[in-house]
Amino acid sequence: MPDLTVSSDIDSFLQSASRQAAMDNLAGATTSGQYLRGNGSDVVMSAIQAGDVPALNQNTTGTAAGLSATLAVGSGGTGQTTYTDGQILIGNSTGNTLAKTTLTGGANVTITNGPGTITIAAVGGAPAAGTYLEFFEHFLSNTSLSGNLAFANTGGVTVMVLTGYGVASMSTGAGAVANQQSRLTQAGDSSLIGNSSARVIFRAGQNGATWFDATLTGAARFGWGSSTSGESSNAIYFRIINSQAIEFVTKSTGVETVTATGVSFSNGTFQAMEILINAAGTEVVAKIDGAIVATHITNIPTARMFFLSHITRVSATGTAVLMNMDFIYSKITPVTPYF
Repeated sequence: MPDLTVSSDIDSFLQSASRQAAMDNLAGATTSGQYLRGNGSDVVMSAIQAGDVPALNQNTTGTAAGLSATLAVGSGGTGQTTYTDGQILIGNSTGNTLAKTTLTGGANVTITNGPGTITIAAVGGAPAAGTYLEFFEHFLSNTSLSGNLAFANTGGVTVMVLTGYGVASMSTGAGAVANQQSRLTQAGDSSLIGNSSARVIFRAGQNGATWFDATLTGAARFGWGSSTSGESSNAIYFRIINSQAIEFVTKSTGVETVTATGVSFSNGTFQAMEILINAAGTEVVAKIDGAIVATHITNIPTARMFFLSHITRVSATGTAVLMNMDFIYSKITPVTPYF
């Protein structure tokens, strides 16, 4: 075979195959996953060797050092690692950090912390200074009151009498059943008396010759109480019980302070019974027809109570006892929530 010059050999090689074919020819093989590797003697096709891969260590210098510990705020972390239920992170200008804290309840607001939860509950607050609730009812309509303040009966009867002037005639009824009642009261115990200044007036009186005594037992009550149907464990009211004598009562958790007013019901007359409570809830003044008959500073309740007026016959005698109510007036200026 004649000798070829170098240039003619290369020209012939390039002309006889494509570039890919030339590379394949140079490698000597095309095994998948292998590459040309020097083995100290030759360059041959070979799989990658573990010893050929250098150790890839994490850079733990500078900011990267925080990745192996608690990451500081300045590096984009929180600077914190442990938390209790309800804790949140709050910005702290001292050191420009984040501080762990829990929310704190305030007036009328309670906070309950749980695992991954914060529950915030609130009740209606007291109106702004100078705000008050006031109403007056003269019973000039033959339609009974309804809603939050309404008449109700347990065997008793309530009738609007419109001859000459409006009164509400409240009767126990004549059924021979015990604990018969006619009442005017709130639908719920939504007034907190004892932390509000308050004034209330009930103008009421005996209707008919029949009234309560030691045999025909029963009572009439005017004011606030924890029970709409009988004696209350918490109360601020006038009470006429088993007689015509009017007494004034403040009662807290069953313990009462009682004052005999020296004034009595009588057939066909009215008494304007007034109660005044100071803003601190530390003193209650009772008046009848404008004259002070009692001042109480003990057993003043702070519990939630009903605004009420009722007449109740306790004995099971089949006798109706009647009471007339000319008007009611109330003004309450709250200093703490009462709804």
